[in-house]
Amino acid sequence: MNLYLAFTRTWYVLPLGWLFLADYGVSSAIAEDTFTGVPPDTSSLSLVAKKKDLTLEEALYLALQHNPELAVFDKEVRALEGTILQAGLLRNPELSVNVDNAGNMGNGQRPGTSINPTIKENVEQQDLIVRVSQLIELGGKRAARVHAASLGQQLAGKDYETKRLELAVRVANGFIEVLAGQEQLKLAEESQQLAQRVVDTVSKRVQAAKVPPIEETKIGVAFSATRIALGQAQRELTSARKRLALLWGDSLPEFGKVLGDLQASVTLPTYEALVEFSLSSPMADRARKGIEHREALLEVERAQRVPNITIGGRDQTLGIRRHHCAGWHFHAAAVIRPESGKSTGSPPARE
Repeated sequence: MNLYLAFTRTWYVLPLGWLFLADYGVSSAIAEDTFTGVPPDTSSLSLVAKKKDLTLEEALYLALQHNPELAVFDKEVRALEGTILQAGLLRNPELSVNVDNAGNMGNGQRPGTSINPTIKENVEQQDLIVRVSQLIELGGKRAARVHAASLGQQLAGKDYETKRLELAVRVANGFIEVLAGQEQLKLAEESQQLAQRVVDTVSKRVQAAKVPPIEETKIGVAFSATRIALGQAQRELTSARKRLALLWGDSLPEFGKVLGDLQASVTLPTYEALVEFSLSSPMADRARKGIEHREALLEVERAQRVPNITIGGRDQTLGIRRHHCAGWHFHAAAVIRPESGKSTGSPPARE
């Protein structure tokens, strides 16, 4: 009697990660930044410290809270708040202090001698002049800068939302890979157990001289194939677990098994639903917001065509003058001087 064993490897046609998310009903919550996954009173550390089994919601929670790449986008959005504040600040006023005849104070004076009458006369003729001027921006330059900076922050926010969705899909795909790896390892272990029983049976039949010894050799080769398949399944599962754990910043997976059902059917959305989702997705919103941002930057450049004015000129002053003998004199007169509007960028920070 001839015995032939055929060990086949089972392949799964896995659903897309996004469809897996949609079936769980968490995709819209992730896009709107309202998804929290596990209850708020469950800390992320307790999810992995006890080697507990992991659900998809818990994996999403860990990734959205601790993914290093996502944290960079979040900090960038927060940093752009300062850019908006900077764009809305008024220009700093300019202050200058001049002393007339200051270079004549030490002429002809020697140490240990009395004050020279000429020096005394020069000191009495000194004037201390304090000038102040203020640049006034016209043409809506400041409002245009604020609007462009605000749209820039919104654009970064759309990038953040897009990154959240991409991360969620990566988590779902990684979760499915681990789930499939667990099933594959289970099948490989069952195949090896079955092959071991067949090897034992054939060995007994060979010893009883019911089959030729060559059959035992053939069965040994098949058993070696199952052992190789088992080792490969173990390595693939280990790699999939590491890739999943890296999504929330862990170099080594500390969770137990992942919980899920690969046999569960996923309802495919209709064409109309896909079109509606694509038009309202963060990627589409980001494209529209990018167009608005470029138009706002164009308005900033157009506003530079309008010249600015400066209250207080270089020669005429808006400030005070102090004469050594006469004392302080206030000058309220001011000159409005047009300035070129070609300078771009945000004004210098106020202190």
